Amino acid sequence: MNVTEILFTGDAFRTVSGEAAQAANVQWLERMIGGLLRTLTDLPSNIAYPLVTNDVPSFVRLQSGELGLENWARIFWQSATPPLVTAVKERCRNSLIISIEMPPVLQDALDRADVPWIDIGVCPLRFLPDWALHCKASRHFDLFSASDSLLQSSEIRMAVHHVANWYGSAAISEPSVVFFAQTAKDRTLINRGVFSGPHDALCNVLPLLSGRSLLIKPHPWQPDCPVVSALVGAGGQVTDLETYALLANPFVEVVTLSSSVGREARAFGRQAKIISSSVQDWAYSGVDVMRYARSPKFWGPLLASGGLSVAPVIEPE
Repeated sequence: MNVTEILFTGDAFRTVSGEAAQAANVQWLERMIGGLLRTLTDLPSNIAYPLVTNDVPSFVRLQSGELGLENWARIFWQSATPPLVTAVKERCRNSLIISIEMPPVLQDALDRADVPWIDIGVCPLRFLPDWALHCKASRHFDLFSASDSLLQSSEIRMAVHHVANWYGSAAISEPSVVFFAQTAKDRTLINRGVFSGPHDALCNVLPLLSGRSLLIKPHPWQPDCPVVSALVGAGGQVTDLETYALLANPFVEVVTLSSSVGREARAFGRQAKIISSSVQDWAYSGVDVMRYARSPKFWGPLLASGGLSVAPVIEPE
């Protein structure tokens, strides 16, 4: 690789009407690790959002002429169009792309243009003592180059034990199914070009009950949503019991369209069904790093594995 700059970017296709909806997330990522990457590589860095055009609408038009979240869902899994690949190749030929929650369509464009990239998201295990980052990378890098820096199973077990003791077990004394809802336009709900919704929930949740009661845990950002209403109409009951108290209870079985709580439930030893898992499976196909998420102990070997010259950085004891 002949990398001469680092570009921070995000999912500019994720827009309602052309506004820079994800710009704040890109800025957050740059603030978190931008200085570290500049120190390690001695390369300049910039925010490029959207990645290859001056504004979001023109960027979206490289793949599709439409704006809006429904269009975002439609193109999410598409192959990149030739104009998008060409634009990426021309703008990014000597760049390392650091993105936050890159969509598959942009990953496809970068891969076909042979541009190196590292994508960052938040690990789905939100009960850990700090946010862990989830890291994916292009073929140029070895994600396991700093394997001793990655999140360890022992850390997960310790966190489960601590959180379960803190919240205790929810007051449920018979086998129950708990459905965890989401915001209606969560990216993990994208399935075959549309967002999963009430019909998907009803068709998949009700057959699982087998006489058990159904509790529904709404998302705190959107407690009133069509999925919750549909399940209440089918006999479910909304609960305000704490999420981790529910996960600590052995009588609970978890079901969700695609909430990250499904993955957390499995860490707690609960049986969990994730109805629409394709985006999750793709998004979380890399590695998790917590203690060293902003440390040269992780980033130094990772960048070096891609052939970048990395300066030694000695961290304080």
